[in-house]
Amino acid sequence: MFERYPQALSFLAILASIFALLAPGSAHAQVPGGSYLRTCEGAHMNGDVLEARCQNMNGHWRRAYLPRPFRCPSGVENIDGSLRCVAYREPPRPRLPGGSYMNSCGNIRMDGSTLIASCRTRRGHMVESALPHAFACRGVDNIDGALMCRR
Repeated sequence: MFERYPQALSFLAILASIFALLAPGSAHAQVPGGSYLRTCEGAHMNGDVLEARCQNMNGHWRRAYLPRPFRCPSGVENIDGSLRCVAYREPPRPRLPGGSYMNSCGNIRMDGSTLIASCRTRRGHMVESALPHAFACRGVDNIDGALMCRR
C-alpha cells in the first residue's frame, strides 16, 4: 500500500519522529522540576547537565548549568542567575547572641531563650554553662566557665 503513496510513508515517519521527541521519556522533554522554571528559559538537558538561560537579581540573562540535577530531591532553583540544587543548601543557622564567649566556648546552642555552651575555665577545663534570656543582654562573656550577661 505504501509503495503507491510514498508521501504518506514520509508523513508517517515525520509524525512518529515528532511524537518520539515529545514523549515523556524523551531526554529532550525531561527537565527536573523546581522554582527555576519561573525565572529561567530554554531549559534542556545536555547529557546529564541541565542548561538554561536564567535571570539574575539585576534582571540580566546569563547561561546557567547544573550537573546531575536529578540528584536534587527537593528540586532546582535559580540563585542570582545560577542553577542550584535545593537539597544542598545548608539549613539556616539559629541566631545566637553576640559576645566574646564565642572565642572560648564551644557546642553553642539555644534552647528557647536560654543560651547553652561548653565554656573554658581559667584552668583550661570545659564546663557546661547556661544563660537564660540571653537575648536581653547587650553581649555575653565567658567568665571562668560561666556565661555572663553584659548589660
